[in-house]
Amino acid sequence: MELFKKQNPRLTFSIADIPLGIALEEYFLLASHLKVDGLELVVGWKTRFNMRKVARLSKRYNVPILSVHQPAWSVAGFFNDAGAFKFAQKFNSVFVAHPLVNQHINSPKSKVYYKWLFEMGKKYELDILIENMTNIYQLMPLLHYVSKKHHDSATDLGYFDTICRKYNFGFTLDISHLMAPEPQKAVGFTELWPYLRNIHLSDFTKKREHMGLGDGLLNYESFLSYLREKKYNGLINLELCPRILNAREKYYKDIAKSVKIVREAFA
Repeated sequence: MELFKKQNPRLTFSIADIPLGIALEEYFLLASHLKVDGLELVVGWKTRFNMRKVARLSKRYNVPILSVHQPAWSVAGFFNDAGAFKFAQKFNSVFVAHPLVNQHINSPKSKVYYKWLFEMGKKYELDILIENMTNIYQLMPLLHYVSKKHHDSATDLGYFDTICRKYNFGFTLDISHLMAPEPQKAVGFTELWPYLRNIHLSDFTKKREHMGLGDGLLNYESFLSYLREKKYNGLINLELCPRILNAREKYYKDIAKSVKIVREAFA
C-alpha cells in the first residue's frame, strides 16, 4: 500500500467513544489544527451508524481515516461485527483487530477467529493488523467479571509472529498493553519487527494505561530514537483515552504535547 512507502511514519490519533464528552466533529477539528496525517477510527457508539457523517467530516477537514479498529463488542467476543470491515473498505484503511479476550491465543476457537479475520480481509480487500492485548485482570476489571475464562496469553508477544506469518497479518503494537519502559527490548519484539505496521503509542503506569507521553514509565525518547534509526515507516497512532470522563482541555493538551514529542523525534 502507498501508506507504507513514506520514509517517516504517519502520525494519527484515535476517534473513540471515550472520553464521552468529545463530539465526533471535534476529533477532525483537532486533527486539522495539529496537522496530523490522519485518524484511527475505533468503531463504537459514536461511529458505528455514522459512516456517512465520518466521510463528510473527513472530506471537509481533509483528514483521512488511515486505520480502523474493530469495536469493543468484538474484542470481548460478544459479536463478530462484520460491518466494521465496511468502514475500513470505505476509507481504504488498514484494519486493527484484537485476539479474543476469553480464549487462549492459540485455542481452537481463536484459530477459527483468525481464519474468519483472514477471510474478511480477502472479502473486503483489507490488510489485517493483529494487536497485543492488555492484562484485563489488572487494567480492565469489568471485562474480568464479564469474561471469566480470559487468558493473558495475548499479552505475550512471543505468540504473534507465528500468527502473523500463518494468516498473513500485520501487527499493531500497543505500548500501554505491553507495559515495557523500552518496548524495543521486550521479549518477542525483534521477531515481530518485520510485521510491525502500526504502533498504538501512549504512556502508562502500573495502574493506568493510554496516558499522554511523559506522564508515565515509558522511555519514549529511547523508543522513538530506535524507530527513527530503524527507519520505521508505518503508522504511529496516539491512543490516549485514560478516563471515561476526561476533561476536554486535558485531552487536547495530552494530544498536542504527544504530537509535538513524536514530530520532534523524527525532525
